[in-house]
Amino acid sequence: MNPEEGELRPQLLDRFGLAVEVVGLTDITSRVAVIERRMGYEADSEAFIGQWQRAEEELAGRIVTARALLPQVRIDSADMAAVAGLCLEMGVDGHRADLTILETARTHAAWAGGLSLVPKIFALPPNWRCRTVCVASRLPKSRLTSSGLDRSWSVAANPPKAHKQTM
Repeated sequence: MNPEEGELRPQLLDRFGLAVEVVGLTDITSRVAVIERRMGYEADSEAFIGQWQRAEEELAGRIVTARALLPQVRIDSADMAAVAGLCLEMGVDGHRADLTILETARTHAAWAGGLSLVPKIFALPPNWRCRTVCVASRLPKSRLTSSGLDRSWSVAANPPKAHKQTM
C-alpha cells in the first residue's frame, strides 16, 4: 500500500495477515552495493544472473526443505497461551493476529529447521519478528503512528501480565 494514496478501509485491511514497513537503506556502503548490482545487471544481465545463480538455488532448496518440514511443526497450548496473552496485553482487536502470529512463528520454526516454536520468536525485542508484522493493522489507533507501529511502545517496556488459562 502506498501511504500517499490514502488508507485502506478497515474491512479490507483486516484481510492482510502480515504487514511490513519497507524503508530505504540508510548507510552509504549498502546503498552503493545496490547501485553496483543494478549497474552490473544493466551492463551484462547474463553474467549477473550467473553470478547469483548458486545463491538462488540454495535459497530455493531451503524453501523446499522448510515447506516439507512445515506440517510437522507443532504449536502447543503454552505457545497459544503466550501469544494470546501478548495480544491481550497489546490490546489487539479480534483473534486474527493471534492466529497469524502462531502461523508465522510455525513457518519461522520450519525455516530454521525446528519442529516446535521458540517462544523468543514472538516474545521480546529484538526477537519479535513474528509479532511485529502480524499486529500492526489490528492495534488500536493509539498504538499506531502515521508510518505504522508506535516504536516507543514495546513488549520489553510493557511485558505481558500472567493470564490464567482456563479450559
